[in-house]
Parts: sequence; structure tokens; C-alpha cells
Amino acid sequence: MSSIDQEIERAIMAQKRWADLDNRMRDLIGSSQEYDRKIMKYSIENQLRYRGNLVRFVVNDEYEYYRELLKYSRDHLMLFPYHLSDFIITGMRITPFQYYLSTMTQILEQEKKL
Repeated sequence: MSSIDQEIERAIMAQKRWADLDNRMRDLIGSSQEYDRKIMKYSIENQLRYRGNLVRFVVNDEYEYYRELLKYSRDHLMLFPYHLSDFIITGMRITPFQYYLSTMTQILEQEKKL
């Protein structure tokens, strides 16, 4: 990972919005839309909670964010995000068993295609 990417990640972890970034950082990123994409990517890859994080300013729908997070987690064979279970289980009605079942189904379907 380059030092530029690390600086961008530090800005995201510090919850700096586009307007709060210094000019040098803005020039490195290019546009606010690109920064939004980086926020979304970082948040999903690190399974960050929607509430209380910068991603809530990028994605308006909490349900949609968690849906994308679960899709990414399944595609990359990640563990069920138990730290987010308060919303995923109660709000989305997806249990860890359902998550792992859909992950295994996805793997078997991919194997069948080969």
C-alpha cells in the first residue's frame, strides 16, 4: 500500500469530510466523488458500523450499506460480522446461519460452473 493510500485511510479513520481535507490531499484524490468511493470501499472492507462513521454521509440508506457489506463479505469469504449483528440480525433478519448457508451455496454454484 502506498503512502498516499495510507494518508487517505488516516483521513477516513479521522472522519474528515471532503471540505475538511487540505488542498494537497484533495489534489491527490481528485474529486469528492472519488473520495466518496474510497470511503465506501474502506468502510465495507473493514466492516465498519454505519452509524457514527463517515460512510453515513456517502450512503443515505443504512440497509443498502449493510447489504453491500454482506455481499462483499460473502464474496471474500469473510466471517459473519458479529459486531454488526444488532442491525443485521434484527433489522435485516439475516442470521449467521443464513449468512454461512448463502456463502456455501455461492461457493458450490461457482464450483458447479467449472
